[in-house]
Amino acid sequence: MKPLIRWTAGKMSSEGGKCLMHSINEWTNTYEETFDRVVCFNGECPEEFLSELISMGVKCVDQTDYVDSLSYAPYDTFWKFCPPRMRLNAHEIIVDNDLVVYKKLPDIEDFLNSDHVMVSAAHKHFYGQFDDILEPGIKVNTGLIGLPPHFDLENKLNMVFNLYPFLSLNNHCDDQGAFICATKDRLKIIPMDHIYVCNPQANFAPYRLGIYGTHFAGLNQGLVKYWDTYNNEKFVNHYC
Repeated sequence: MKPLIRWTAGKMSSEGGKCLMHSINEWTNTYEETFDRVVCFNGECPEEFLSELISMGVKCVDQTDYVDSLSYAPYDTFWKFCPPRMRLNAHEIIVDNDLVVYKKLPDIEDFLNSDHVMVSAAHKHFYGQFDDILEPGIKVNTGLIGLPPHFDLENKLNMVFNLYPFLSLNNHCDDQGAFICATKDRLKIIPMDHIYVCNPQANFAPYRLGIYGTHFAGLNQGLVKYWDTYNNEKFVNHYC
């Protein structure tokens, strides 16, 4: 069975939508037919992006059909885990719309031949309501995650929610905290220089590109400065 790559298309800026299309194209050019491709969308995804995705031959799945798969209703970035798994019997990768992989990652090659859980790195510890529960030394960003065959993320997350009950999911970083609680015993972190996280609003995340990919954090909130720089550099490198 082929591994699966899936993106989440929710509330995003116009530039965030363009980054999603670019992310899909770059992944396809890099990995060709290795992965089946899916975009999971919810009611916050602009209709024009869905039409373009369908024209690209990308399968689109309505996430609102799976809102009851977890103990809490999805909020903000937690939509990426709705549903928690789409291909339980194969390797499955979940990527944010504002993250671009443009060169084959050795971490993905390793992941596809293993049973560990994979996740991209973060500059700092941001885990929402789980901040006081998790050790500060663990720094991950769920912009890209990988789940091995038979790893039941739905069951793992619901176990976490039973152990640490909240009134609701209400923090932008709750997805990262819950994910670490559910996977930390099998986790392997992709080095920051492999997939670099840049954010114009954070002085600790200045612009530069990762060796294999870059996460343009803040793009969905309208922070376009580093995304524009990336596109200008691509234009110069291609035409000059």
